[in-house]
Amino acid sequence: MKLPAYLTTVTAFSRMLSLIVFISMPFISFYFGYQYHVKMSSIISPTDQNIVVAKKTDSIEPASNSKTYQNAQYGFEFQYPSAWKIEENKLVKIIALDPTKTSLSANLAQGIDSPNGLISIYYESVNQKTCTQNMIDNGTPKIAENIFRSEHTITSDSPNPSFVNTHQISYAYCNPSYSVTVKYVSKIGADTYLDDFYQIIPTLTFNTYPSQL
Repeated sequence: MKLPAYLTTVTAFSRMLSLIVFISMPFISFYFGYQYHVKMSSIISPTDQNIVVAKKTDSIEPASNSKTYQNAQYGFEFQYPSAWKIEENKLVKIIALDPTKTSLSANLAQGIDSPNGLISIYYESVNQKTCTQNMIDNGTPKIAENIFRSEHTITSDSPNPSFVNTHQISYAYCNPSYSVTVKYVSKIGADTYLDDFYQIIPTLTFNTYPSQL
């Protein structure tokens, strides 16, 4: 079958059209790829929707079996089971929570280089832009505005022996004048208090954002 001449003849117009298509295709592909990325990044799983923090001044009624920790200097608070041990090292800005240990002082003295308790809460004077960039550089997924979540299991290939064979979940909150990270660390297969962790997370509220810390 012989094709019509207008389909086989190369003209100046066809050359120009081919050039336009060749040049524009990468830009078109990038645009649709970026739009897909934005759409996927905005999706939060049902689990995360249930545990993301109420952001600022929401008042949460304390449970009958819980206590409330308040940090007046930084302006945040959270609730925790009243039977749990809680200790704070203000020098290194770490709060440790644990349901079984009677003392956490030795763990706190080691800073972030070892598990301070089942749950550790780190707070520091890092502005929102720096905190957000650190999360992005570390590849930490964003689950809501200025909130990042990571979860992973560390096995025997960890360079830090204190974290070998542990299950870790972290929530990072990049606030205007400071950041707060809530970190859960348990031995693999020993997530007895995981539900308690997920009950603590929604009680974390930020009441103020001091400009001088």
